[in-house]
Amino acid sequence: GKPYVYYHDHLRYDDGHILEYSQQLERIVAKGFAMWDIVAECEREGSLDQDILEEKPNQIREFCEGTLNNIKESAVKRIVISNGTTGSKFFVKHFTEWFVDGRLCAASDDMSQRAFKTVMNKQRKANGDIASKEDNGVIEVVCLPGVSPAAAKFTYLEKRAAWEAGCFGPGLKDFEKWQSNKLKQQSTFDTLEKQQITTPKRERSPARKTPPKEPAFRILSSSIAKLAQEN
Repeated sequence: GKPYVYYHDHLRYDDGHILEYSQQLERIVAKGFAMWDIVAECEREGSLDQDILEEKPNQIREFCEGTLNNIKESAVKRIVISNGTTGSKFFVKHFTEWFVDGRLCAASDDMSQRAFKTVMNKQRKANGDIASKEDNGVIEVVCLPGVSPAAAKFTYLEKRAAWEAGCFGPGLKDFEKWQSNKLKQQSTFDTLEKQQITTPKRERSPARKTPPKEPAFRILSSSIAKLAQEN
């Protein structure tokens, strides 16, 4: 429709690159991204976020820390809030303790610093200045502009630039690094396994039997005396 004519003029590819929703999900998940609602369930009349009541959050912390559904491996680097300050408020409301525990930190961009300023101050009071996320596995939390046309504070080009800088750019870079490390580990494992298969096992030479230090049997003196009497 007409509201999207402006965005169409700024698309980088032609209409032939437009994917079905299911294909979009498959493509983005295949590159190491996961999408999840902050709110799992709530009461709401209408469709406005401001009307959400009695909400319950999804188990995002459990997912990121690898304790949900027996996930053995979790390598989440950042959490991106996709609908700006509104989503950030819900996230902070339900995951303040996660911040205070020192396991989350606000991204360095201005929008994220403003959105998480209060909860980051609580974290500093509790823990002091924490080390950078690269040093201790702290997850970065990014607040990005909402992608809906209703979020008219930012232009389409500004939104696209923000998402490339805060989400897709670093996300793809981290995924490529993770994938490269995974391939190196697999290559090392395959090499070691191949060496074990191809290297012949040395046969042990049979152990030499050494003569016993003592006689194999003894005849007691009383038995000798008894034999002598019989003879």
